Amino acid sequence: MNYKTIKNLFFAERYKECLNICKKLLKSEPENALAWKYAGKSLFALADYVKAKECQARAHQLNRDDPEIIKDMGDILNALNEKEAASQCYEQAIKTSKDYAPAIFKLAVLKKTLGNLEDALYLFKRCLEVDKQLTLAYVGAAECFLTLGDFTQAESFAIEALKLNRIAPAANEILGIIYQNNNNLKKPLSITRGN
Repeated sequence: MNYKTIKNLFFAERYKECLNICKKLLKSEPENALAWKYAGKSLFALADYVKAKECQARAHQLNRDDPEIIKDMGDILNALNEKEAASQCYEQAIKTSKDYAPAIFKLAVLKKTLGNLEDALYLFKRCLEVDKQLTLAYVGAAECFLTLGDFTQAESFAIEALKLNRIAPAANEILGIIYQNNNNLKKPLSITRGN
């Protein structure tokens, strides 16, 4: 079984099949970091966080240079409500690859969730320096600015999100809140319609 098949099954959301192929491969190649990684990713997708954690830990032992493995461990720890440990994993993934946008984004979301809005904003902006197409980073920044009461910045980031994705999650809601607070209820229609 080749690695392309494993990845294709995973990205096709055929997690049980992917897991089974990884298990077969690990019987003959127990030191295969990629098989451990995708076994862990599949288990995470199947909500078996404890086993996913074990697989990702093993993958990390075998390949310490892959920021995705470390980020995935952070996702698992976050799902297990181990927020501090998750934060450390995201930070370690960023140290491994300073421009690894998925880890920067996940750390920003975690900081926002924990109420550390200034750090979250910094990270969302940093994420956008790396990947200007990441709609959810614009939305995250807009949510932070909205919570901080900076409607001008919140509007700007929400509009950027909508430029990338006309149905960007939460962007229209953010604009609605801003325009309702500014008593300018005609403006949202012009933005969402592209006028």
